[in-house]
Amino acid sequence: ALEQESNTAQSTSEMSEQLSRSGALGLIGRTVSYTDADKSTQTGVVERVDIGADGKATLTVGGIAGIDARAVTQVQ
Repeated sequence: ALEQESNTAQSTSEMSEQLSRSGALGLIGRTVSYTDADKSTQTGVVERVDIGADGKATLTVGGIAGIDARAVTQVQ
Protein backbone atom coordinates (compact mmCIF):
# COMPACT_ATOMS: atom_id res chain seq x y z
CA ALA A 1 0.00 0.00 0.00
CA LEU A 2 2.85 2.37 0.85
CA GLU A 3 4.58 1.64 -2.45
CA GLN A 4 1.36 2.30 -4.38
CA GLU A 5 0.92 5.59 -2.54
CA SER A 6 4.49 6.60 -3.37
CA ASN A 7 4.02 5.69 -7.05
CA THR A 8 0.78 7.67 -7.19
CA ALA A 9 2.48 10.73 -5.69
CA GLN A 10 5.33 10.48 -8.20
CA SER A 11 2.91 10.12 -11.13
CA THR A 12 0.92 13.12 -9.93
CA SER A 13 4.09 15.19 -9.67
CA GLU A 14 5.19 14.20 -13.18
CA MET A 15 1.75 15.04 -14.58
CA SER A 16 1.84 18.45 -12.90
CA GLU A 17 5.25 19.19 -14.44
CA GLN A 18 4.01 18.17 -17.90
CA LEU A 19 0.98 20.43 -17.60
CA SER A 20 3.20 23.30 -16.48
CA ARG A 21 5.51 22.83 -19.48
CA SER A 22 2.55 22.63 -21.86
CA GLY A 23 1.12 25.82 -20.40
CA ALA A 24 4.44 27.62 -20.78
CA LEU A 25 4.76 26.51 -24.41
CA GLY A 26 1.27 27.84 -25.05
CA LEU A 27 2.49 31.32 -24.11
CA ILE A 28 4.69 31.73 -27.20
CA GLY A 29 3.47 34.75 -29.15
CA ARG A 30 1.22 35.91 -26.30
CA THR A 31 1.56 39.18 -24.42
CA VAL A 32 2.20 38.58 -20.72
CA SER A 33 2.81 40.64 -17.62
CA TYR A 34 5.26 39.36 -15.03
CA THR A 35 6.96 40.49 -11.85
CA ASP A 36 10.70 41.04 -12.26
CA ALA A 37 13.47 40.71 -9.65
CA ASP A 38 12.88 44.32 -8.51
CA LYS A 39 9.20 43.49 -7.87
CA SER A 40 8.17 45.71 -10.81
CA THR A 41 5.56 44.64 -13.33
CA GLN A 42 6.86 44.20 -16.86
CA THR A 43 4.89 43.43 -20.02
CA GLY A 44 6.00 41.94 -23.32
CA VAL A 45 5.54 39.23 -25.90
CA VAL A 46 6.82 35.74 -25.13
CA GLU A 47 9.38 34.95 -27.82
CA ARG A 48 10.81 31.70 -26.53
CA VAL A 49 10.32 29.03 -23.87
CA ASP A 50 13.23 27.01 -22.52
CA ILE A 51 12.74 23.87 -20.45
CA GLY A 52 15.71 23.21 -18.16
CA ALA A 53 17.07 19.81 -17.18
CA ASP A 54 15.09 20.20 -13.96
CA GLY A 55 11.87 20.53 -15.99
CA LYS A 56 11.29 24.17 -15.07
CA ALA A 57 10.26 26.60 -17.79
CA THR A 58 11.91 29.95 -18.36
CA LEU A 59 10.69 32.52 -20.85
CA THR A 60 12.23 35.08 -23.13
CA VAL A 61 9.91 38.10 -23.04
CA GLY A 62 10.63 41.19 -25.11
CA GLY A 63 14.26 40.12 -25.55
CA ILE A 64 14.82 39.44 -21.84
CA ALA A 65 15.72 35.79 -21.23
CA GLY A 66 15.53 33.69 -18.08
CA ILE A 67 12.16 34.82 -16.76
CA ASP A 68 10.65 32.17 -14.49
CA ALA A 69 7.30 31.14 -15.97
CA ARG A 70 5.86 31.24 -12.44
CA ALA A 71 6.48 35.03 -12.40
CA VAL A 72 3.75 35.56 -15.02
CA THR A 73 0.80 37.38 -13.46
CA GLN A 74 -1.36 38.01 -16.53
CA VAL A 75 -1.79 36.69 -20.07
CA GLN A 76 -3.47 39.02 -22.52
